[in-house]
Amino acid sequence: MQASPLSIVPASPDDAAEIAALHMSAQGPHRFGGPLALTEAELRAWFANHVGSPAGAWWVARDARRILGYMVVRDDTLDHLYVRPDAQHRGVGRALLDVAKRLSPRRLELYVGQRNASAQRFYRRQGFRAARESMGSPDVPLPGLRYVWNPPA
Repeated sequence: MQASPLSIVPASPDDAAEIAALHMSAQGPHRFGGPLALTEAELRAWFANHVGSPAGAWWVARDARRILGYMVVRDDTLDHLYVRPDAQHRGVGRALLDVAKRLSPRRLELYVGQRNASAQRFYRRQGFRAARESMGSPDVPLPGLRYVWNPPA
């Protein structure tokens, strides 16, 4: 069986519920952990209020049936990149990241949680380097690393 073609397109507010479900699925059993944990209802409400804003920041990877992954790129920062667990290791994350690099061609920075070894390996394979330790964002202050990508000279 051949996979349907993948398209990367801007997300719209209509995608919020599906993106929220994808996010919770991708987070796995730790999705509500951390110092500022949200309930499932709060997380769904957050996505409903934020997907599509600001315009051009939210992107989805979809096949003919569903959203397989999403990302948020603001200026030179990749705030989120999540792929459905059943779509991982099929090039979805790399395709989203390629678009992020085109959106921020001079530099791209992101945060990876300290315990997320698979994401750290993924970003290193995609040309990112660990720049410094970080406590994440103000809304999710968890220990991790800041990774930076600069295009080859």
